[in-house]
Parts: sequence; C-alpha cells; structure tokens
Amino acid sequence: MNLQFGNQSKSYLDQLLKQNLNSFKAFSYQKLTVTGTAVTLTVPANAKYAEIRLESSVTASIPIRYLITGGIPTATDGMALNNLDIFDISDYQNLVNFKAIQTGAGTHTLHITYYK
Repeated sequence: MNLQFGNQSKSYLDQLLKQNLNSFKAFSYQKLTVTGTAVTLTVPANAKYAEIRLESSVTASIPIRYLITGGIPTATDGMALNNLDIFDISDYQNLVNFKAIQTGAGTHTLHITYYK
C-alpha cells in the first residue's frame, strides 16, 4: 500500500481504513434463529470478524437483545436490535461470547457472515 504522509491526514486515514477493511476475507455463513432461550454463534476457529443482519417479523418494538460480554441478555437487558439492523463484531472472543434472545413473540433470524 502506498500511503502519503503530510497534512492530508483524512486521506491517509481513508486509505488505512480501506486497507484494513479489505484485509478481511469472507469465508463462512450462518443462519441463526433467535428464540426465548439465549442462542450463541457457531464461530469458525479462524474468524476475526462478523457482519450480522437481523430479519424479524416484529417491526413495532425491539425484537431481540444481545450481549458480547459473556452475560445472558433478557427481554429488558442488553443491546437492542431492530428489524433489518446490521452490526459487526470484531475479535474471536467477542464472537464466542455473543448471546441473543428474543424479547417477545415473532420470527427472528440472524444472518452472519464470518471473515478471517
């Protein structure tokens, strides 16, 4: 990568970000149904990063919550996800620690692409 230094820090940071993002290679996919019992990811051994999208039949309220701390989310505790939200998780241990639970009735599916 040919980086230019100087007063163009924004340009440098943009190039650095592009290199970092392009260094990940997608290699595995998982489809996971979220239920009333906390579910976990099936993380491939060499995964470093995952991009996750939620598809849910619930659109008027929060359909699921998740944690990456190793704790167990509840219907009222954890990070909220809404229908069609996309989020990412980096670091193998954070992926292994991921747990999600539904907050109420409905069909909730996570689509996960793993990168190495």
